Amino acid sequence: MVNVASMSLGDSLASAALDTGIGSSFTLTRDRKVRLVIRGNNNTFQSFERPVGGTPDQWRATDFTGAGSGCSFDEAISAEWGQGLDHLLHLSRRA
Repeated sequence: MVNVASMSLGDSLASAALDTGIGSSFTLTRDRKVRLVIRGNNNTFQSFERPVGGTPDQWRATDFTGAGSGCSFDEAISAEWGQGLDHLLHLSRRA
């Protein structure tokens, strides 16, 4: 188990999404970013973005949405957690 108390907000959001996510999808935005959306087991959605062709340390935690609620973030994610998002993006592209 990861100690989230010592993590940045962006890393905590990535950790939680990767740990509890039950599905993912990706889109390309108009401003040439990859948008990865991870669906949580309680029908919530956490989004992450980075430039097309970007590196793991360029991921940002963005929108979080759920039934009747939501909030926006612009939180940096470390390369360590960005590698996990890159791996999930690769798997999403193959699906």
